[in-house]
This record gives sequence, C-alpha cells and structure tokens, in this order.
Amino acid sequence: MTIALAPPPPPPVAIPPAPAPVATRLRPAPAATDPNAAENIDLALALGPDTRYHDAVRGVSATFPEGWKVQSATRWGNDHRENTVFLAPPGDTSARPSMYYKPYIPGEVAALTTTGAEALLRERARKKEASRVSGVPDYQNVPESFAFFDVNGSPAMSYFATFTFGNQVMTEHFIRMLGPNGYVMFFTKGKFEDVKAIMPQLRQMAGSVKGP
Repeated sequence: MTIALAPPPPPPVAIPPAPAPVATRLRPAPAATDPNAAENIDLALALGPDTRYHDAVRGVSATFPEGWKVQSATRWGNDHRENTVFLAPPGDTSARPSMYYKPYIPGEVAALTTTGAEALLRERARKKEASRVSGVPDYQNVPESFAFFDVNGSPAMSYFATFTFGNQVMTEHFIRMLGPNGYVMFFTKGKFEDVKAIMPQLRQMAGSVKGP
C-alpha cells in the first residue's frame, strides 16, 4: 500500500519592516513684532497750508519757513513717545535740520520742580554730548555758546557743538524748549557757515511751536 506524503509547508513570507517614521519639519515660530518699532507719521494728515505741521496725536504744531520741505517724520522709542521730523531748507547747503518732540516722563517733571529749567536743559546737553561721543570721539559742546531765553513763555536754550567729519570740522546747533507738558528740540548739523545762515529761520520756527 502506498502512503501519500503531505507536501512540505510553504516557506515563510518575509514581512517587510515598517517604514521609519518621517521626522516632521517644524516651521519656526514667526518673530514677535516689536511694539516699539519706528513708524512713519502720515504727512498727508500732518502737513497743512502755509507750511504748517500739526501732529494731532501729540498735540504739537509748528510753521516751517517758506521754501522748506518736510522729508519724513517718524515716531519711535517706548510707546512711540519720541518723534522726529526731518527737514530740508532750500538751496545748496550742508545744513540738515530736524525737529524732535516728546511728552515728559515723570522723572523730568520732578527735575523741573526740584532743579529748575536751566539745570535740566544743561543736563540734556551733557547727555547728548555723551551719546554723540560714542560714535564721534571728538564731539564736544561749546559751553560759551550756551544761551538761555524764553520762547512764548517757555524756557529755552541754544548752543553749538563741534565734531570732525572726514577731514572737516562740522557743527551741530540746538534749540531746546521746555513746554508745559513736553519737550521740543530743533537740531541742525552741517558746516558752521551753512548752519549760521539759517539760524534766524530756526529761531522763527521755534517761535511758532505750540504744544506739547
């Protein structure tokens, strides 16, 4: 009698290994927006007829001399409290004037009460000199040029500083004013003869300021 043998079992089927997990590419989180990043002031709103500038946000206005142009205006600093308006007088001149203004912080209000306007103005001039020296080592105020006066009843000071740019001695002229609620400054860099030529117009602008 013939005995039927069972067929051999099939070879085991190889199970392919599970694919390795694909690393998920994480997108970097968007950079946080700086709330104090400088922003432009809308000149279409700020500029009016007769070269009048008015910042309704800060309550500051001034009238610029005829023929002068406003190149740009910017808010910057903590809470955009600081404001700079860049100006251009007519003609071929090295003079580059700007207007700066900001409301007082509590420490400045206290200083006005305790040390007085002249001391505060001198201290501002000293701090400006120190900040400029970090980039221009020979920058220095000219103490004998300090002059104190009133502008529409507000304490004010004007003075010069000198520095070297390339191989040329340059000047920076300031008019600083302490208003009831804030501070206004006109500052102009350029060759001394060019800056001196527009000083009457700088004083005229200072006299036109209202606010803050």
